Amino acid sequence: GTGAVERLMIDEMGVQESNLSCFDFSPSMVEISRNVRGLHQVQVGNALEMGPEEYGVHDVVYAGLNVYQYLPVGTLADAMERAARCTKPGGYFVSDFITTDHMRWYPNLMRSYDRKTASLRSPYVEEEDGRMFMCSDIINITWDTPDQRLKINDSGVHRRWLAPMQRIVDEVRKHYSFVQVLDAQSLEQLPLHADSCPSTRYVIFARK
Repeated sequence: GTGAVERLMIDEMGVQESNLSCFDFSPSMVEISRNVRGLHQVQVGNALEMGPEEYGVHDVVYAGLNVYQYLPVGTLADAMERAARCTKPGGYFVSDFITTDHMRWYPNLMRSYDRKTASLRSPYVEEEDGRMFMCSDIINITWDTPDQRLKINDSGVHRRWLAPMQRIVDEVRKHYSFVQVLDAQSLEQLPLHADSCPSTRYVIFARK
């Protein structure tokens, strides 16, 4: 992403940047992380190429913004296995996901805190080869520009695999001895058999 979470870790939680190792598949996101967030420990990378030799072994492996559901269908097991190989024994894996009914929460309009940027979203669900995907046409509008002129950006279609919660939890449990599932908003613990949750977003917290 844009490095916002990492910046929060450094500024609000006292994490030293030297203890962070960050990557994103998008060179544009890496550029924003460096030039806007001021991060240095960030590089272009791929969750489907992760391995301890190049990516290292860490106390905590964190993946945000339901990144695993953007990966090509059929690669979830490989991606989870790679993340586990980069987690130290006794270390933690933390990631968030969306539920199959996420569209009941998904907003058509999102605004930034300063009200200078708005994101227009048109979500819909489509089926392909027996699997469900949530798609969103996204257009961003902002006045937060150097010359204060209106800027409109068509971000195209975002497409995420609506994998059942149980399937994702089962993949994580293959590699970690302790697995906990939490509602992403309330952080209330969910049963491992849950199909959904109030916020339609959930966090998996696992220890190797």
